[in-house]
Amino acid sequence: MAALTDRSGNLVGGIDINQLEAFVRACHVTQQVFSGNFGKGFDMYVSTEQLTDSKPGLDEAVLAPRTMVALLEKVRYSNGQVNLDQAITRFVSGIKVKMIEEP
Repeated sequence: MAALTDRSGNLVGGIDINQLEAFVRACHVTQQVFSGNFGKGFDMYVSTEQLTDSKPGLDEAVLAPRTMVALLEKVRYSNGQVNLDQAITRFVSGIKVKMIEEP
């Protein structure tokens, strides 16, 4: 939330607190899968190869704290031109392009 507040600690306009909460929850899930600390139900997000090689899942798509803040700051400093859905969509689109380009 700090990335979305002004100097007085007020949440900047155009941010839906419920959407922010869902975003934070999604970030937490990607971090859990990436770190291998996931429970039942997350195994569908980790390939068999990753499990056998002990490689993390979602290695390109993890929403790490640094990525979270960068996305939220894009929203904050866009002066209403970019909302959280758009910022996330751009992030995911970049991942899809990168995955297609890599052999």
